[in-house]
Amino acid sequence: MPSPTSLVVNGNFATGIGNANIIGHSGRNNTGAAYCYTTGFCSQTAGWADNTYPRQAPNDDRNIFSIQSGSKEGFPGAGVTLSFPGDPANNVPAANNWLYANGNTLYGNEYLQWEQVVNGLIPGRTYVFYGYVTNVLKRILAADDPRIRLKTGGTPNQEDGTVVYGPDDITETESAVTRPLSGWTRMAYSFTAASGQTSIRLKITDQSAGTDGDDFGLAQIGLSECITVVDLAISKTNTPALGVLDQSDDAVVSGMPTTYQIRVVNTGPNTAIGATITDTPNNTTLNCPSTAAVACTNSAVPTACPAAPITVANLQAGLTLGSLPPTSPDNALTLSFSCTVC
Repeated sequence: MPSPTSLVVNGNFATGIGNANIIGHSGRNNTGAAYCYTTGFCSQTAGWADNTYPRQAPNDDRNIFSIQSGSKEGFPGAGVTLSFPGDPANNVPAANNWLYANGNTLYGNEYLQWEQVVNGLIPGRTYVFYGYVTNVLKRILAADDPRIRLKTGGTPNQEDGTVVYGPDDITETESAVTRPLSGWTRMAYSFTAASGQTSIRLKITDQSAGTDGDDFGLAQIGLSECITVVDLAISKTNTPALGVLDQSDDAVVSGMPTTYQIRVVNTGPNTAIGATITDTPNNTTLNCPSTAAVACTNSAVPTACPAAPITVANLQAGLTLGSLPPTSPDNALTLSFSCTVC
């Protein structure tokens, strides 16, 4: 399951590029290095004022984009594009803003629409690079479709790189607002950060087959760590015969021992690996020596228990468990230790 936290800066386009039309940079289309906007990404396309139709003038040599807020109809009669509704299945929230790209000036040529170097990766962990795309010309079925690719690496601010998704021709039919996610298509690529890798260059490119069409939207571009979802329930009692919860009125005798049992249950949906449990049993009414032994029981899956010997000191410092599956009866273990009542 992807984490709801993304490492991409401004991937939801909450910050637009303002009212300035940035149309003269040398990198427009794929003729040179991309222009890097102050809102966190670089592009070989020219930025147009927010919430305006990114119109191409006759004989213009620029691919244009603009940041839109809310649902919009760009080209007259093309149909309304709804803002991104969110994708709960992948932990991606809704976003009101989206990027409207009006490409196709140099049809047949691939160009860089979006690029960002993302930092904060942890070697050995798995991540997913994702984004959502829609064909904006929903009612113009004869228009040329955008051909979208996700890439990694490559030359900074250029359209090259390793293709990790696509090419995907985004059709008007799959982009209808009656389709799942209001016509937005998820693009995704998963990878594990290599040894020493703490950053990655991400790119989204487009390549149209013709000059009629190629209008598309991008929303919620992200890079999230893939996390394991588990639900652990922990209880503690010195009267386990009466249930997993401690009794409020059980009697203990000063100077006599009493045994406490901690029970850990994984209710799923995935296997819990390496969970840490901490307990600080010593207080004014109990004496639990730090060297006292702790017994771990999980006969069905012994690997859930840490290697013996285990002591109260280990519990106080934080005890790392093994692998605890989500299905009964293997999904529970107990930790037992004795204390003296003061």
